Amino acid sequence: MPQNRRLYQIGETFGSRELIGTYVGAGLLDGQFDFNLYFDARSIFALDDESFVRLNQSLMETFAYYGTNHLMGNITGNHDLPRFISLASGDLQFEEDSGEAGWSRDIQVTDPTGYKKLSMLTAFIMTIPGVPVVYYGDEIGIPGGGDPDSRRPMRFEGLNEHELITRDIAAGLGNLRQNRMSLIYGDFQVLHLADETWVYARRYFDEVTLIAFNKGKKETKIRFELPESFREMKFKDIFGSKSEQLEGKITLVLQAYSFDVFMN
Repeated sequence: MPQNRRLYQIGETFGSRELIGTYVGAGLLDGQFDFNLYFDARSIFALDDESFVRLNQSLMETFAYYGTNHLMGNITGNHDLPRFISLASGDLQFEEDSGEAGWSRDIQVTDPTGYKKLSMLTAFIMTIPGVPVVYYGDEIGIPGGGDPDSRRPMRFEGLNEHELITRDIAAGLGNLRQNRMSLIYGDFQVLHLADETWVYARRYFDEVTLIAFNKGKKETKIRFELPESFREMKFKDIFGSKSEQLEGKITLVLQAYSFDVFMN
């Protein structure tokens, strides 16, 4: 390669993990969009009655096929698919023809909860093993139905309050991902798992990052026991959630439809 720069090649194949994985390896692609994980994440983060237990299982299946440390692409969306925020806000239904919807009506974001759900999805792809891939416009929450409505022009000016907040959160997550070795190379460990709440840890030597989600409609406290090797560490929040550590246990207080990242 010119200037001795390495080239990362990522592909796009719809199908099972087994099929997608046949294109990845030495002499092949470095990675592919992990559509199977994305489809599960899309449902879990967009729909209130879907469980984190299912998403955790899907992530374990990804690890089983591609390894815990891999170069698969963790996506927020794709040009062939309807925009996540339109599904999350309820302006587009999972069971309808998303392509037809894009032609027949002007899909917008009528429920701002969709922005919070989008930020949770972005936090997820930025903090799990693999390569985060933000489809253009998902950093601000551009709506849209199926292709070609999912390819609306990018907007850089005239953003509303929710779009600005969503953009700032995405930027903060991107900065964390770039500068935290534990988010790039760290081990993955589930610390708490329930239908509406999920906490996992990424660890790289002495650097530990905790990632917590609450997909419920109400503020909730998540209390769990820290692993023995974490108990002497003190964790601080990044996005403003409250936490308390006492006698080897930690309590996190998360708002409805929110996430936070805690660093030692």
